[in-house]
Amino acid sequence: MEELKLTFVNVGYGEAALLECPDPAFPGGTFVMVIDGGSAEAEEYRDSATGRIPLDQYLSLRGVDHIDLMAATHVHEDHLCGLLPAAEKLPPAALWQTLPPEFCRSMRTLDIPAEGLTPSRSKFLRALNDYRRLCLGQSCPRHRPLAGMELRLCRDLLVRVLGPSRAQAEKLASSCRALYEEADPSAFWQRLDQLDVAMNNYSLILLLEYRGTRILLPGDTNYMGYGGLDPASLRADLFKVGHHGQRDGISAEQIQAIAPRAVRRLLEMMGDGSTNCSAAHLKAVVELARGDDPSAVVFLPGGRLAQRVYRELLLTTQSDPLPPFLPTPLALDGETEVGGTPWRVRCRPVRCPDESGRKPGALYLARGALEGPLVLRPRQTGDAVSLPGRGGTKTLKKLFIDEKVPRRERERIPVLADGRGVAAVAGFGPEQSRTAAPGQAAYELIFWKKE
Repeated sequence: MEELKLTFVNVGYGEAALLECPDPAFPGGTFVMVIDGGSAEAEEYRDSATGRIPLDQYLSLRGVDHIDLMAATHVHEDHLCGLLPAAEKLPPAALWQTLPPEFCRSMRTLDIPAEGLTPSRSKFLRALNDYRRLCLGQSCPRHRPLAGMELRLCRDLLVRVLGPSRAQAEKLASSCRALYEEADPSAFWQRLDQLDVAMNNYSLILLLEYRGTRILLPGDTNYMGYGGLDPASLRADLFKVGHHGQRDGISAEQIQAIAPRAVRRLLEMMGDGSTNCSAAHLKAVVELARGDDPSAVVFLPGGRLAQRVYRELLLTTQSDPLPPFLPTPLALDGETEVGGTPWRVRCRPVRCPDESGRKPGALYLARGALEGPLVLRPRQTGDAVSLPGRGGTKTLKKLFIDEKVPRRERERIPVLADGRGVAAVAGFGPEQSRTAAPGQAAYELIFWKKE
């Protein structure tokens, strides 16, 4: 690895990020940081067509063998709970979190009633319990970064902590102590709800700087949580919008300030680091991203191209060829790299488990329903599939159009086929007639992208 790599893992509604930075002082020559872990709820990953994957499984598939620093930006189920299985498999060398390092020892396991709770209360109780387990289960140092700290994590990576402030951190600790000390049930639920609502703006706000590039990661902080911060300190080349990109995650003023700089930086990163784009060009790209035309185009200097592809903005060169996609035999017990694409497939023979025992994101094909060798190939004219729960058969062409797959990506989606035709489609699911029933001899398949 020669450059920093930041991967936002598809953990569904939650958030998880993997940061890898080259440094020979660390195992394998790479400093590894995990920032949040997404949800641990199985339901979040049940539909394989979404491409969602638990953080611990993603790390395993990527071959990550150590974690130098694990950071929990705040205590909410969709950010914190996925860290627990990841830490159990790869104990981190250090843990960052937002409560006093020893506070976990004063926490008790909170009961989660089977009935009568709102979903938000149930999730928050689980997050608090898992936070306690995460902290107590690790022998590594626990730290509480506070605003104003500046730390060099590895050779070329500097982090500035912008939040929470010391005052915010103490307010969070005080609210948590009061919750665990509250004996009156009615008052306990009231404190729980208040803390749940306030928790987002107690998030860690991290500004990473790598060789002059600034990356702002605010956890779930919404635009009101930046009060008191110098706007200049928020300047960034890459800004991960807080609170899942929801309306309250960023103000209109912040968008206006960030968007043109972000476009310029992305264009600089495409080539030799230079760009001839004027303010008018940058404005045109920003307006393109905000528009409604699903296929609008802006031509830019230097042979660059900005294109709206459904809900995505594609920055490329006008002559950008896609790598060839060559048919690839499937390894029936191991991992297959689909040449010319970012896709990987892990396959192993199993007895098909029932619903409760199935891996999130896995497909189970009945071995008796397959004929001849299994090959991963591009779609072909006439290919069709009947996906479970989708109602009826669709050609892959129509399926990709309906699912708004960009035209230039459609030929890069691997189709698993045998002598009878389509058995599964990467990112979408299996052919209904090939799926295995519990107890049948099957192949367990996990499709994933190596970013």
